[in-house]
Amino acid sequence: MENLWRMGMRSLYGVLLAGFACGAQAASISVLPPAASPTWPVDATVDLEIVIDFTGEDTIGGGIGLTASGPISIAGFTPSDYFLSLDPFFSGSGPGAGAVPPADFEIHFGDFGGVSGAQSLGFLTVSIGGPGLAGISIADNAIWDGWPALLGGQVPVSFNGTQFNITTVPVPAAAWLFASALGLLGGLRRRLSLR
Repeated sequence: MENLWRMGMRSLYGVLLAGFACGAQAASISVLPPAASPTWPVDATVDLEIVIDFTGEDTIGGGIGLTASGPISIAGFTPSDYFLSLDPFFSGSGPGAGAVPPADFEIHFGDFGGVSGAQSLGFLTVSIGGPGLAGISIADNAIWDGWPALLGGQVPVSFNGTQFNITTVPVPAAAWLFASALGLLGGLRRRLSLR
């Protein structure tokens, strides 16, 4: 009878533990949209901040692949002081040719002391190619084999990309009309001065 009671308690403990684990918030990696959606000239660059939140879910590290969509392309990455403080052997970034799945750009980071808390990884610089809806999607870079927890197992991570609308600076029709009028007036003045 005592054995049956112990088995029941173990089962109850397992159910409660699983319930708490399911209720835990997953760690996250996000690309923040621009602070505002101003009008940008074509060929301008915009910096998008990449933030992580491993609060309560310490990890050794991992990697992400970033893919641009719409009228933008990824031009580079400027790491934050936090990123630079991580283990340089495990941390880096560059074109995503080796990412799995393939991506335009990849960032990987880690530290045997643990990656924890809410931090800025740095800024992703994108080039504006024209007007339209632009986006950056994030995926787990499988080459790094997930996000190992500091104390064993895997940390569940949610990946949050961003979308934003781009309006480019048009050359106003009034400017062309004004330039034409000035040219016409200049021509008339010259013609009148020749007579």
